[in-house]
Amino acid sequence: MKTKYPFDPEIKHHLIIALGVAFWVFAFLFFTEPLDVSELNHSEKLTYLPLYALVGAFSYCSFIPLQYYLLKKSKQNWKLKHELVFIITLSHKYRLLNQYLVQFQQSH
Repeated sequence: MKTKYPFDPEIKHHLIIALGVAFWVFAFLFFTEPLDVSELNHSEKLTYLPLYALVGAFSYCSFIPLQYYLLKKSKQNWKLKHELVFIITLSHKYRLLNQYLVQFQQSH
């Protein structure tokens, strides 16, 4: 946990990662059809799945300030424990946003 872990401070690189997350989420959901995605027709998939992908990218981007806060607090030493805190909080936020999106989708 005290092992030094690489940290990339470039915002541009974080935005590229966010686009990669969005693409990966869309491709994964579209092609593997987990979680009853197969019940959606093709046009519904092209309507809703990009929203899930954008939620993933938004979640990642909204947590970039948390990364910088943890980096500053740790005196510029990014460690494995900081990366784990970031990943766990990001996953939790993504899950909450997805629940909201599902509820919104079901109400309309």
